[in-house]
Amino acid sequence: MLKNFNDDDNYPLILIVDDDPSLRQALEEIFEFSGYAVLTAASAYEGLHMLHDTEMKPSLIISDVLMNEMDGYQFYRTLYQEEEWRDIPFIFLSAKSKLRDDAERRGLQVQGYMSKPFIVEDLLSTVANLVQD
Repeated sequence: MLKNFNDDDNYPLILIVDDDPSLRQALEEIFEFSGYAVLTAASAYEGLHMLHDTEMKPSLIISDVLMNEMDGYQFYRTLYQEEEWRDIPFIFLSAKSKLRDDAERRGLQVQGYMSKPFIVEDLLSTVANLVQD
């Protein structure tokens, strides 16, 4: 779902992909309050459809790892097969232990890793640094 966004706005767009509705809503509120436009998806498939359907390319993607049907690792691989999306910064947000080691062992070169539970200020700082680059 896309909220707080229209064609006249100049807010960086963040795509959040997570199967936990309460976490999606909390992240949406945090980022909107911090001056971002937010697009949320309940699954990796929904996130891919949104990317195909929106005319505006997200400034950043945040994805859970442990999701049904298509996990975050598969979502990342599918996403980066598309030339137009390869330059979008990507953050994994997960309760999975040793997230960075697991992603790197799989050959995934994402720009950020955040463990659940996370500190809001750390997440906002990471996002701000990646969106500015």
